[in-house]
Amino acid sequence: MVRGNFLGALALGLAASAMSTQPAAAQEAWPSGPIQIVVPWSAGGATDAVMRVLAGEVSKALEVPVTVVNQTGARGTVGTNAVITAPHDGNTWASGGVQDLGTYKVQGLLDTTLDDWHIFLIVRNAPVLSVNLDTPFQSPQDVAAFMNESGSEFTVGTSGIPSTAYSAIQAFQAHVGGEFRAVAYEGGDAPTMVGVVSGEVMATTQSGPGQAPMIRGERVRPLAVLADSALSIDGVPEIPAITDFYPDFSAPGVT
Repeated sequence: MVRGNFLGALALGLAASAMSTQPAAAQEAWPSGPIQIVVPWSAGGATDAVMRVLAGEVSKALEVPVTVVNQTGARGTVGTNAVITAPHDGNTWASGGVQDLGTYKVQGLLDTTLDDWHIFLIVRNAPVLSVNLDTPFQSPQDVAAFMNESGSEFTVGTSGIPSTAYSAIQAFQAHVGGEFRAVAYEGGDAPTMVGVVSGEVMATTQSGPGQAPMIRGERVRPLAVLADSALSIDGVPEIPAITDFYPDFSAPGVT
């Protein structure tokens, strides 16, 4: 999902109103220069991939250079804060999940809420429950049984709190019971997937697109997409919906 800095957009709108009585030639055009899209996660993840495709299309439409810059750290707040503190000229955009932006303040991570932002594009990505190949888990029920029998021995890699992946495993736990231990990876999808493949953690609930390269390469075992419909990824069998296993499961939603 991409967000424009609402403070920047508001400042631009006020400037346009103030100049509305001036001759057209005196009014400043937008964009006034190159556009920068800040991704608060490392390169190679789902957000990064979507933003790089988007950057090319926006550049064509607006006829200005559009670059993607990765600024990681502090659960995505470093990059997000860079947009908040950038000049409010509408030329610096942020990207990330609504879940993250909507909970930064309540988590005490960053003084911002959804009301501070103008959200103008949403990409829907559902989380996928995938496991390390060396684990015995062949289905979500296998995972549920282990969570109930072995407590916090079940380790799950996510982007941290807050994140859609963390909310997804919480939703799974709420439905099946048991315990898990979350391991946070700064940088998002790419380092999290390395953690799963290497066996540092047993599983993950990162987004389908973020997991796609490892799923295609058969480096992880996808068990279910935490949504109410199956997920198709080119080159691999369809990933079943969690509701195929638990019909009354309340999917945590998509971002």
